[in-house]
Amino acid sequence: MRAVDMTAKRNDGSIRNHAIFGLLIVFGLLGGLGTWAAMAEISGAVIAPGRIAVDSNAKKVQHPEGGVVARLEVREGAHVGAGDLLIVLDDTILRADLAIVSKALDELGAQQARLVAERDGLDEVAFPLELENAARSNPDARDSIEGQRIIFESRKRAHETAETQLSEQIAQLESLIEGLTAQRAAREEELTLIGTELEGVRELYERKLVPLPRLVALDRDRTRIAGESGKLVSDIATARGSIAEKRVEIVRLNDDFHSEVVSELAEVRNKINENAERKIAATVRLSRIEIRAPVSGKVHQLSVFTVGGVISAGEVAMLIVPEDDQLVVDAQIEPREIEELRIGQKAVVRFSAFADPNLRDGAGEVTMISPDLLTDEKTGRAYYQVKLSVDAPSGANGTALKLVPGMPVETFITKGDRTVLAYLTRPVRDQMQRIFRE
Repeated sequence: MRAVDMTAKRNDGSIRNHAIFGLLIVFGLLGGLGTWAAMAEISGAVIAPGRIAVDSNAKKVQHPEGGVVARLEVREGAHVGAGDLLIVLDDTILRADLAIVSKALDELGAQQARLVAERDGLDEVAFPLELENAARSNPDARDSIEGQRIIFESRKRAHETAETQLSEQIAQLESLIEGLTAQRAAREEELTLIGTELEGVRELYERKLVPLPRLVALDRDRTRIAGESGKLVSDIATARGSIAEKRVEIVRLNDDFHSEVVSELAEVRNKINENAERKIAATVRLSRIEIRAPVSGKVHQLSVFTVGGVISAGEVAMLIVPEDDQLVVDAQIEPREIEELRIGQKAVVRFSAFADPNLRDGAGEVTMISPDLLTDEKTGRAYYQVKLSVDAPSGANGTALKLVPGMPVETFITKGDRTVLAYLTRPVRDQMQRIFRE
């Protein structure tokens, strides 16, 4: 019995020892792992897809007004130099508009010259030299000059006729005044004679040498002649008043004509300015019918393929991808990762487009971070745009491989070092912060 008890005690002690030893090993492993997790640091990275792009971006070829394609000088993938002709638009409507405006300016220029001559009282119109030169070969300009010259002569003749009529009326009134003045002088002289005769007859009547009717008849004649003389004075005053009115009419005629000319001249000059601006705009539009390459490069995403096709205003007809510009990586970063990025951060660029298994990753550096969120028009996804400079990758033999715009890449933008424990506890800490904020 005692032997059995001793054996059982030894077995219990052995189990306890093994259990303690096992616990020590577990705690040791946990402690070791915890110590390693708390002290071991690993490098973090912001992983983002991207593509190879030209540093200055592909140049859009657009037209501000649009039009109908008359000639197409390039095709997809063609190499063009800066200033090379790409597309020629139809100029029929533009040339018609320019011709209409030019004709209107010629007509207005001739009209302005005629009005200036009328304003200054010239005997003939001095047309602009350029208009006279144009009239030698341009029937419309010649018709404008002849038409305004005829109008000038007609208006001048009508004005002079009206003024001459008034002047003749004044001359007639002056002649009338001369006649009336002569008649008045005769009446005054007649009054003097009758007065002398009347005094003599009165003396004879007082001496009873002549009858009374003789005296009364002479007195009646004196009164009549005095009345006629007074009427002549009134008629002379009326004629002089009419002369003054005619002279006022001449002044008013000239003033009205001058005011009308000045008003028309101001209106014509305003129209000239408006049409001059229209001509400049039409000339500029006509000069833009030839669409040329803004930079040297390759034609990409050509959207015009047929003569007679229509290019809308502002439509991107094609892209020109510059060949000499530096190539960069254009990456899209998730909004939650943006706080981890800074200008100058180093990056590793993996070129998934190359099939070489020995291809080495490229070294990059953050050169630009967009100041605000951008939105992908196709997917609606929000992102920050980041540009990175990148070295061309090299193959197994060390030769640099050629990068092409549009090539897909994967970027690993390095962040600061953190411990393994920080990485493991980050989700828990973030969740706890949300819980306590709620």
